[in-house]
Amino acid sequence: MTLPSITPNSIFAQTELPDLVISEKHEEWVVPGESYAVYYTVENIGTATAPAGHNTHLVIDGHFVEEKEVPVPVAPGEIYNDSFNTIVTLSSDMDFVKVFANRPREVEESNEGNNLGYNYIAWPPERQDGAQTE
Repeated sequence: MTLPSITPNSIFAQTELPDLVISEKHEEWVVPGESYAVYYTVENIGTATAPAGHNTHLVIDGHFVEEKEVPVPVAPGEIYNDSFNTIVTLSSDMDFVKVFANRPREVEESNEGNNLGYNYIAWPPERQDGAQTE
């Protein structure tokens, strides 16, 4: 009797999956010190195409504001740029702005823990911290 050959790669087969991240986000003042628009970039750093139809979410100071669909497939290494429709009113002198890719986890990804881009926007702008992603 001959046993099949087993290699580490045959035991742990690699599954190709997309990995969606917010690789860039920023705000632009509509009315300085009063209201702003939020722009973002969804990037696929995975090994498979993310299908069209997954969503991004905008959260300000812990409150859900808007959901927006990514209407096109995003292949590995590609980006999708967009902005939210909502013009946000600055709630005090500073807002904590979060943008989530793939909410609510509609696409299976290789890493579900890196879908967030965030930063503070402040008035006057000198108080503002830089953007972060995770």
